[in-house]
Amino acid sequence: MSRDMSRSDDPRGPAAGRAVLRQLAEGTLPPAEFERLESALRDDAAARAEYVRYMDHEAGLYEEMSFRGEDLPRPAGDPNEGAAEGTARRRRMRWGQGLVALGALATLIVAGLSRLPGRNEPTRFMEARLKGLEDAAVVTHASGIVQSPGDRPLVMGTRLKPGILELRQGEVQIDFLSGARVLLKAPAELHLLSSTAATLVSGSVGARVADGAEKFVLGTPDAAIVDLGTEFAVNVDRSGDSQVRVYDGEVEVSLLGEDGSTVFSQRLKEMETVKIDRSTRSVRAVDLPDSMFVTVREIDRSSLNVTPAYAASIREAKPFLYWRFEESPVDAATGERRLRNEAGDGPGGRIVVDPAEPEAIRIEDGAVRFSDARRSRYLVADAPLEKINEGAFTIELWLKSETFHWGSIASLVVPGFRGGGDKHMALIELAHGTKMVHKPSVVRFLHRHPPGGHNFGWNLFGRDTCMPGEWTYVVVVKEPDELRLYVNGALVRSIRGAETAGNDSDPYVFTMGQMGFHPTMRKFQGMVDELAIYRRALSPQEIREHYWTMMAGNGAKADEGPVARNASEGRGILPAQAASGSGTPPSGRRGSGLTSMASASLR
Repeated sequence: MSRDMSRSDDPRGPAAGRAVLRQLAEGTLPPAEFERLESALRDDAAARAEYVRYMDHEAGLYEEMSFRGEDLPRPAGDPNEGAAEGTARRRRMRWGQGLVALGALATLIVAGLSRLPGRNEPTRFMEARLKGLEDAAVVTHASGIVQSPGDRPLVMGTRLKPGILELRQGEVQIDFLSGARVLLKAPAELHLLSSTAATLVSGSVGARVADGAEKFVLGTPDAAIVDLGTEFAVNVDRSGDSQVRVYDGEVEVSLLGEDGSTVFSQRLKEMETVKIDRSTRSVRAVDLPDSMFVTVREIDRSSLNVTPAYAASIREAKPFLYWRFEESPVDAATGERRLRNEAGDGPGGRIVVDPAEPEAIRIEDGAVRFSDARRSRYLVADAPLEKINEGAFTIELWLKSETFHWGSIASLVVPGFRGGGDKHMALIELAHGTKMVHKPSVVRFLHRHPPGGHNFGWNLFGRDTCMPGEWTYVVVVKEPDELRLYVNGALVRSIRGAETAGNDSDPYVFTMGQMGFHPTMRKFQGMVDELAIYRRALSPQEIREHYWTMMAGNGAKADEGPVARNASEGRGILPAQAASGSGTPPSGRRGSGLTSMASASLR
């Protein structure tokens, strides 16, 4: 059925369109034609107006001619009189049936229009009602969304279990816990199946799967796209047909049989595009504009905007090691890049990378960035830290991850051990997908004494997920009988007891960026800045002051940010001087970076 009943370019012609409407009025329209008509009228406002005009005109003529024919005088004893009356009755019956059909169609159209994405319906997420389901993904970006009061907000940090996401407005970016990042643009419906799989029922998504992440499968109504380390986009239109575009890497596209198994597969490479036709069950190359597809949003990779006041507060606290990552001069004798210690009598450090992967560690705008690599890469202090565990110590730093992953950030290991033989005394990690019980992508402080391998240890896990692209302030404190973990200025975990932490006078090697010297394990991907190590326990007040000095210098106030939220939950106390931060940040030591911690979502 043409959407414009009067158009001369209708391939079926105006007469065919009128015939369909006549059949509808008489109640003889086949079901298949009825569905096509309903779809056309629902999709096109102009077609609906034309339909109303035509049917009103047709109904008037049909009714007038029908009853006028009945009123004409007939000769007495006309043998056709009974037949004519029967025909008129049937016409009236058909017309009555047609009116019912017209009313039903109008009802369907109105109901269908009210169900159109973006019309009156809120965005919603319906979690699968099964006990024991694990989190599948976390919302990392959301904009333009309207939800019903009482629904769980789809905001940055919302954790999603398997379920159905009906997006009626705006866009949502989701980081699956397997390492896949997906941007969903309204109107769309996405079924989250697990941390490694989802099905796009309708709409558009862009997806990027990090190197080293688990295999991710994105399904459509009749196909499945398996990533092979890639970035790609998928659309599913109203008819159920799909279009797939590969931007980087490769994907394997499979047509699925009735049992969900592959019956035909095709590998797509960079910048190849195909259409998966549901009716013909075929995959064919097509040329489509970029505007038809969506791509994931880049995370914030800006450096930390460190103010002079923050650096002064750290120096005043007297760390013996303070790495600010201002520069990395090259040692003329060894060719290694160096790290300067800017406080106390502690050692500097060096950057160790494989010549085949020189960009695996970079000093950028006053911060160190760790990228994923196939070979070992790390920072290491020039000399072991003498007597660091003789009493109390504190390690303080800022971190920003680039994806959900399990990555070691800093460690103190026994000298002389390499590879799988590292013996850890202390370890700071971004814990994700471990064999222990905790929320996804949280800070972990592990302490083992005596130092050892994987057999034992005290664990302090953070309460909140560290979101990719957000700076997080971390402080770990070890005292002879207590371990403490602070995140964003608030105490989130502590363990106390005679056997909690042990003392010794041994030296320990300090490393950053991976699990000790192990060549392949737990490579952290992201940025670190403002590392300070103390031979004493920083007090809770000092930790809060350091955090809020940074925040206040970047425009935040005491009622903003995660510390305020933690305090409202009884997990932190706000210092009175935190409210003194002005809205205009003073000039920092970097030429670029965050102009406002609050607007940049510093956590």
